[in-house]
Amino acid sequence: MSDFRTEAISRFTNPHLLAALESAGELDAANTESDNQIAIGPRLPSCELSKIPVPNAFLRSALFTATAQSCKRKKLTNHIIATPDGITLKYTGDELGQDDKRLLHVLIDLARPNPLGTIVQTTSYSLLKKLNRSDNTFNYLWLHRSLDRLIVNKLEIKVNRFFFKGSIISSIFGDSYADTLNIFFDPGFITLYGNNDWTAIDNAVVSSLARSP
Repeated sequence: MSDFRTEAISRFTNPHLLAALESAGELDAANTESDNQIAIGPRLPSCELSKIPVPNAFLRSALFTATAQSCKRKKLTNHIIATPDGITLKYTGDELGQDDKRLLHVLIDLARPNPLGTIVQTTSYSLLKKLNRSDNTFNYLWLHRSLDRLIVNKLEIKVNRFFFKGSIISSIFGDSYADTLNIFFDPGFITLYGNNDWTAIDNAVVSSLARSP
């Protein structure tokens, strides 16, 4: 396996997992590292700093709809999402819109400098600015509702041979007085990128599409 997943998988330190991966042909013995290594998660695929690596399962499916921000969101249960060939997706949770998609892109951009499983530290104010949204009560309420939608959901995605079951974002914690947010992506999130099943999108496009009431 010669793509970025080789490096990602080789960072796991469980010897039984490594042995199983080697026997399955998923990992060359030369790529295994010392059992004494500090365990860290895989990294997102690299691309230009001006772009964001986003799974095709998100970009090319109907997971994020064109529902207007002011409209009531449908509550979906085990809903089959339209996807391109090679991807299957089942979703449970509040309907997701393009505003949620843009927020997710910003969070992925913040997460990529460090291994998945590393806490992404930010603030509500910073996220709003990255989305070109005004610093006001309306947008603060929207932001936290959108974060809730990205957490309180269940995804079942299969990208060719690789599958992921879980929520888009694993957890968020912080200090409401200090306006701090600590966002956690599960290391298994890397599975959504499959075998180079992702696209580098222009960061400027995400910002230009943001709504700023």
